[in-house]
Amino acid sequence: MARLAEPTREQNAKLTDALREGITTETARPDLDPDDVVSALLAPFNGLLPLAWRPRDLRVDAENLERLLTTDLRRESRGSPTPPFRGSRSG
Repeated sequence: MARLAEPTREQNAKLTDALREGITTETARPDLDPDDVVSALLAPFNGLLPLAWRPRDLRVDAENLERLLTTDLRRESRGSPTPPFRGSRSG
């Protein structure tokens, strides 16, 4: 797990920077904290990915994990209660 920490921090920083840029260019909502938005957006992945690391019969295979991640992305893109970008369907 420790070897995943730095790449995760780097990816989070890239997304946070993108949101900050969006706030600057007025394409992202200024009332939302970029760090909080990134944490909230990535939380489902952080919960779903460990399903692949479970022991034997509790493990989710790659095909089903991809299906779950796709389902979550679709759910998030269609119904986020506080979308980070202006003009999003819910905001």
